[in-house]
Amino acid sequence: MFHLQWVSPKLELVVLGCCRQDSLSTVHNVSCIKNELSYPHYTSEMIQIVDYCLNNNLSTEEAKETFRTPILTNNIKWKPQYYSDIINSDIVILEIASRSTYKIENRYVHHILYDDPKFNGNTKEKVITGKLTNEEIHADIIHLRELLKRPIIIVGHLVTEHQGKRYELLNCLREICKKEGIVFIDPIKELRKRHSNLKPLFLQEHTLAHYSDIGHRCILEVYKDVIDSMYL
Repeated sequence: MFHLQWVSPKLELVVLGCCRQDSLSTVHNVSCIKNELSYPHYTSEMIQIVDYCLNNNLSTEEAKETFRTPILTNNIKWKPQYYSDIINSDIVILEIASRSTYKIENRYVHHILYDDPKFNGNTKEKVITGKLTNEEIHADIIHLRELLKRPIIIVGHLVTEHQGKRYELLNCLREICKKEGIVFIDPIKELRKRHSNLKPLFLQEHTLAHYSDIGHRCILEVYKDVIDSMYL
């Protein structure tokens, strides 16, 4: 449903983000890591995922109390494919949507272990919450780049206001990417360049979070332009 005529090379991608990146799988080979492990929102959580994929360094029980899909399914088994997907990837997409952190012992975990009543019955009191500073986010991004050893694209949240927490995080990411020479996508800014009316591109929710089918096709055009600029 997100079909787009694509002339860029078909690439191997790892996506550390959510369903807002789903359109990429219609034109590229996207790793199973996103669906089988987690939809991360903050940088320290992404480091936790990458470290697990590369080093298989959590027990089954720890993984089931860390990553989104194992939390939902109560099932996880590390696979060599997680390792190979990262080391063979052409680009890693990092969608950084929050600076809020959730930690159990020494593990950065998915937020539903704290704020979703369906899944936090045995965990909420164990979770330590926090907020990453701009400096910590910057350090995490550098760490991620060193771990991945691959080109990265950083994607911000859907930000329509020129104030507030989302706006502040977006500007933080923009400045870090500018300083570090990292490709950065501000989805709303890019979509506004191409479309005068953004309303049909999103599901109508109290807090903007999900693309409509039209929106998925439109954001895919943004990704095409960005990837073309990197590879053509």
